[in-house]
Amino acid sequence: MRSIHNALAGVLAVAACAPSTSGPRPDPAPLPAAPDRTSASTAITLRRDWTTTVTVEREDSIVITLPDGSRQVQRQGRTAHFTMSLAPGTVRVKLNDLVLRPSLGNEATEVIGTTWTGRVGASGTITNLQASRNTTLGDDISNVVRAFLPRLPDGRAVPGARWADSSEGAVRVEIFRANEHRTTEWSAGQRTERNGIQVLAVRSREEFEQLGRGNQAGRELTMTAQGRRTATYYLTLDGRVDAATLQDSVAKFITIADTRQSIPTMQFARTAIQYGTPAARGPR
Repeated sequence: MRSIHNALAGVLAVAACAPSTSGPRPDPAPLPAAPDRTSASTAITLRRDWTTTVTVEREDSIVITLPDGSRQVQRQGRTAHFTMSLAPGTVRVKLNDLVLRPSLGNEATEVIGTTWTGRVGASGTITNLQASRNTTLGDDISNVVRAFLPRLPDGRAVPGARWADSSEGAVRVEIFRANEHRTTEWSAGQRTERNGIQVLAVRSREEFEQLGRGNQAGRELTMTAQGRRTATYYLTLDGRVDAATLQDSVAKFITIADTRQSIPTMQFARTAIQYGTPAARGPR
């Protein structure tokens, strides 16, 4: 979020700091098909025509190690309300409201109303995402939009199935232009009841590495990062997503080129995503 970007400017007055990840995710490699040994009759197919509200609650903790060895801890959060519309092959997401904790002045107001449009592949992968407004906070929110749907083999989740995907390419990480590599392992559980609704839990474990360069306050910086995300998506029997949870941890090293001083930063985030209203989340 933008407050990390501001912290970077402040700490550079004495040395350096670290930003948060933003920018487009590279297109993933094709997903393998689900195992044939599992009956296709139990599969849940991701809906391709669907309009829903989406509420996102995110909490971040950032630990910055300063040049003198002391640590600075930042805590921040946000609540965002979206409308998402899916049609075969396309997605449209509009940000209806946003509350930041702590407040960042007019930044929330400036990004409200932003609309993202993109493509949705057969696996549910959101790509070619374009925002109607170009803002730093909007770039950060784009990462959440890309995570609204799970990535499924042929767009179908079969209980007990396991699969994997990977991606690599150029990304934007706050002030840095970086190259990134990601690998993700997925698994589907068994049908169960959650909050009175029959769902199938789809879980993922993702690891990534990033290497980039940027400039802040007239100084050239380099960034290396290693991170991990665990996620769970709850699919209803008619192929909608009822809810999702994401947990992220990222270790970053920001190095000032002219002094070769490296500043380590750890960031932890938990994101809860709720789709639709309780009365409209799919069959029970």
